[in-house]
Amino acid sequence: MKPIKLPSFCASFIHECISSFLFTDHFEALKQVTIITKDPDSIICDIKEELNKTCTIINSSGVIAGENKILICYVNYFELQKVKEIISRNKGSFSTVSTIDEILR
Repeated sequence: MKPIKLPSFCASFIHECISSFLFTDHFEALKQVTIITKDPDSIICDIKEELNKTCTIINSSGVIAGENKILICYVNYFELQKVKEIISRNKGSFSTVSTIDEILR
């Protein structure tokens, strides 16, 4: 009867997942920052000047807040902290961050 190698396989699999997350994907993954704001001009200007990035602007309407603008910007892991600082300087903005698996062109 052959010995069961399941524990060894599980340990190897877990190690690979953790290593991949910590050392590769986590830092190389592209982040999508979605910002909802009433006054996008200063955010756009700061992102353009401080990160040399642009944003996509979408008109939106909220049930409570009314008319808004949605800004979508793509940054890497190392630029994300700067974007958070820019957003924090603009009170009344709401933002989310998502990890992007793939971009199609």
